[in-house]
Amino acid sequence: MISMDSPSSIRFTPLRIALALPLVVLLLVAVFVPPPLSIRGPGLLAVLNFAHFSFAAVACWFLTRRMEWPGWVAFGTVVAAAAMCEIVQGYTGRCPAMSDFLRGLFGASVGLVGPWLLRPSVPAARWITGAVAIAAVSAWPVSELLFAAASLCLRAT
Repeated sequence: MISMDSPSSIRFTPLRIALALPLVVLLLVAVFVPPPLSIRGPGLLAVLNFAHFSFAAVACWFLTRRMEWPGWVAFGTVVAAAAMCEIVQGYTGRCPAMSDFLRGLFGASVGLVGPWLLRPSVPAARWITGAVAIAAVSAWPVSELLFAAASLCLRAT
């Protein structure tokens, strides 16, 4: 079962902070620094769009599994961060987009439910339900990335 402990069970240790700090810096640079005009194109756009999904999934997984935050706290934190990133992007030269927020929301869902499905104690019915949910929320970001990659490969030939 996904942990619903109180937020007071979050433990901040120097090691956990040292592990999280480089990830936070990478995320801030990736989200707020506009890419140079010379490398912008459909391929980069697809990668940046997928980054919202993958960063949120990894962040939710990291907070729940490595930092041992309760699942609902990690999910809420990642979703709130995705919303705030889109709001702040409007002031940094990047365009905020609701679709990017949804990619973050879907990624956080995968990061929360995915590791839970890998536990051996999950009943088959819940595993199937979780797997279908992950497939549903992953379909849009993953298919968008694959379509962009296929388009680039077709242009190159």
